[in-house]
Amino acid sequence: MNIVMAMRSMLFICLLLAVIPANSSMAQDLVEMKLLQFGAGNTFRPGDPTGIEIELTSRLDSDQSVWIQWDHETPDGDIFAFGRSVLLSPGQPRSTWLYVPLPPDTNLQSTGRIRARDIEDDQPRDDIGRLQFQVMSSLPRLVPRDQSLIGVIGTDSAGLEAYEAESLFQNDIDIGGEGTTVSTLSDPSKLPDRWTGLRSFDSLIWTDGSAELSPSQEKALLEWIQRGGHLIIILPQSGNVWSLGSGEDGPLGAIMPSAPQPRDDVLMYKVLEDLVKHPPLPDLQQTIPAQIFRSEDGQFDAAPSADGWYPTWSLDGIGTVGVQRHHGKGQLTLLGVDVASKAIRDAALRITPGQATMTEHVPEGDLFWNPILARRIDTPPSQAIDQLKALNRINQKRPSQWLVDDTLILAEISDRKEFGSILMIGFLLFIIYWIFAIPLSWSILKTQKKPQLSWIIFVVNIAVFSIIAWVTVWFNRQNDTNVRHLTVLDHVHGEDQQHAVSWISLFSPGYGDYEVKLSEDETNVLLPWEAIDTGFGRFPDSRETIVDIDEHSNELTIPSRATTTRLRADWRGPLTESNWGDMLRMDNQSPVHVIRNSDGDAIGLRGTVESLLPDTMVNGQIILVDRAQPLPRSPEMLDGKSQLWVRQSHSGRMERKGWIWALAEELPPGGTIALNQLKLNDEENDLESSIRIQYGSHSRNLGGGFEAMTHSDRLQALQALSTYHQLQPPSWITVEAQRGQIGRNWSILKREIGHDLDLSHWMSRPVLIITGFLEESELPLPLLVNGDLELQSEGLVMVRWIMPLPEE
Repeated sequence: MNIVMAMRSMLFICLLLAVIPANSSMAQDLVEMKLLQFGAGNTFRPGDPTGIEIELTSRLDSDQSVWIQWDHETPDGDIFAFGRSVLLSPGQPRSTWLYVPLPPDTNLQSTGRIRARDIEDDQPRDDIGRLQFQVMSSLPRLVPRDQSLIGVIGTDSAGLEAYEAESLFQNDIDIGGEGTTVSTLSDPSKLPDRWTGLRSFDSLIWTDGSAELSPSQEKALLEWIQRGGHLIIILPQSGNVWSLGSGEDGPLGAIMPSAPQPRDDVLMYKVLEDLVKHPPLPDLQQTIPAQIFRSEDGQFDAAPSADGWYPTWSLDGIGTVGVQRHHGKGQLTLLGVDVASKAIRDAALRITPGQATMTEHVPEGDLFWNPILARRIDTPPSQAIDQLKALNRINQKRPSQWLVDDTLILAEISDRKEFGSILMIGFLLFIIYWIFAIPLSWSILKTQKKPQLSWIIFVVNIAVFSIIAWVTVWFNRQNDTNVRHLTVLDHVHGEDQQHAVSWISLFSPGYGDYEVKLSEDETNVLLPWEAIDTGFGRFPDSRETIVDIDEHSNELTIPSRATTTRLRADWRGPLTESNWGDMLRMDNQSPVHVIRNSDGDAIGLRGTVESLLPDTMVNGQIILVDRAQPLPRSPEMLDGKSQLWVRQSHSGRMERKGWIWALAEELPPGGTIALNQLKLNDEENDLESSIRIQYGSHSRNLGGGFEAMTHSDRLQALQALSTYHQLQPPSWITVEAQRGQIGRNWSILKREIGHDLDLSHWMSRPVLIITGFLEESELPLPLLVNGDLELQSEGLVMVRWIMPLPEE
């Protein structure tokens, strides 16, 4: 009977625990907390800095500022408490955001801890609330590390769902290459208030009809764009919710154009021709409102080229309805036609008698969005896949893959020479000790006929070699702070500041705390970095470090135990802060420009680029991207009928013409690149063909379990990451003449790191990009350790010089 009662009690306790919410505080907490979002749009990617939105409710007697922190535990066992001060009123719920770098193995079963603490003398003190939560408690969406992320701000995805449609990956048919997740942020007021909360997104498409932003959210968006994000705003059909023409008084006003010219008589069929490959028969009566940025006759211009604007979408007889400009390293695009509207979708899907449905997504991704987002993949409807299977025109060959993951970074920031020399010394000492302690000592004692002294000699050997080992370690130990790094350093021509992402291995000698600071700009971010490997285990003396995300996101206090700490730095500012040197620069006496023929086609480059770099640049590469393809993607024709899929020559194509050259020689400091020597030869230097040959025909699995990357492979991988969405997509469809054949060999590159290194969004417009590497160069960032800027550092620097070219 007692056993039965005990089992019933245990069952009751288990049921009670099961119904306690995983994301709510206990009743006795003075501050109750609830997890609202895990990641912006309740979407997160492991290994990325991620924000969580939490709701706070105070049970305190009066208004009071409390400290809210997210405890991030490193593989060493130390705690970095990322937090902020929040003013709470009794009984009034308030939401706030916290940001932390997620470990690369984070999953839906992972747990976290949020703490509320009172503040005394401006320092967090005792706990007054605690939230233990499981990631799955907010029902978030996990984005795999090898997928890209697009955010839609609004309730309509404007056809972007085509990039993650199941038809792209059904039955192991890989059409997309890299998967893409489209996350919907239906309420703009739920956007993060720091740019780090947006860093996972390649681009954000604003389809919402309102533009309500808090000052902190507006600042976060501007900073995210400046650091490489691409914001695309679809203007609504009526009204001026973005207050265009109001200057800096409107939302994002610092980078917005003047007010466009509204028109309500734009014929719908003219718009549909640019949105879908199979538009219905023209309805000459149906019109749609549009915002015109430039009139076709040139009499009106709300987005002048002098202010950096470039036309991205024009309608014949109407004018420019899409414009783009760069802001820092990122892009802002405005579309004057509401392509997410129900009116456009209904018109595109209108079926006439005797006609089958040939469109699934409006607008179609590969036709409309690829040129804007600078992507190459096909987005066929599911019916197209079924029909091609029936025709035996699906490539059955499985691709070989590159895998670019954490090992690329680890190989560059590990102190291989130091570790190898210490390991060799230790091995030699052990061999010598073994020879002396056993065979040599025993042989001498046996010769002297004194075997009874063997234990004494053995102990003496141990003592002597212990002293030798201690002295050896003492004289070979590192006494200075040392940095190994991998840095990608960018400069946009005409900008005053540079941008850099750096992975750092910081050796701090001795024991204690080291104050590490990344420049004086608090928008810069310094975070602990974790690879998929978890290191050598936890230290027994775990320590807590407080990080104020509002005022000191560029600072960290590093617990030191004479070991290395891995960090990631996101920096922008002038290189003069670090005294490292300068970048590639255009020679003002020989300005860079494109030579064109009477048809406007590029036939040559002129100008000179000079190196003000502190070291010799190797593996130099030049990319020129020019005009858009003369014809849009169009469907294949069979027996005089238009098919659901694009013609094979248009499948996976680049949307702009481009060329690429490798520098034949190293570029020393003070050296120059004479662009007039470059020939725009389509046979030898065509960008699309060169990328296909360079990255699309490998059979090795670089960075995977079969073969480790060499240093040369790593340089090539960094170049590939810089143009990732312009790499050759999967060759999934065969030509009509190959019907029934297996298909050709092909390979793709998968990335788990470096999503924010992609410069492809620059290739949605004419641009000149020069890249190269500086081997064993000092750290170019202004990193201060205990206030000291003069650090011993060396590592690999990839430099990337970007020059936006004017419109043709």
